Amino acid sequence: MLFPLEYYDIVEENAKKCGVSPLLIEAIIKAESGFNKEATSAKNARGLMQILDGTAEWAAGEMGIENFDIERIYEPELNIKIGTWYFAGFLLPKYKNDVEPALAAYNAGQNNVDKWEKGEIRFPETKMYVEKVQLYYKIYKALYKE
Repeated sequence: MLFPLEYYDIVEENAKKCGVSPLLIEAIIKAESGFNKEATSAKNARGLMQILDGTAEWAAGEMGIENFDIERIYEPELNIKIGTWYFAGFLLPKYKNDVEPALAAYNAGQNNVDKWEKGEIRFPETKMYVEKVQLYYKIYKALYKE
């Protein structure tokens, strides 16, 4: 199946806490790691939602996760919890619930997005990433009911 609902129970629980569609989180995971929980990028982003160590440590602190150990970031439950909160609980509100700049910030970092003119994505890789996630989200919505 090209568009599975992998880890859906974990995704749904965390998406509901953050007030975002679980299908959007599934689309992000598909784009980030293709559902490979052991994925590690060239920049050392890790796990299903491809979270950088610094982001994971900061988010864990903000979320009140005690005794956080970065090596646990590959665990699907923790990775999805932190990644969903970072995207939906932090970036979406920061960008006034506008999905496009929140996705761009998830990919390219907030500092870069904050420097860009509104609606302008300057990195080709980030532009393709945002378009890919939005396409995947449309496909998920067509395949599954929320």
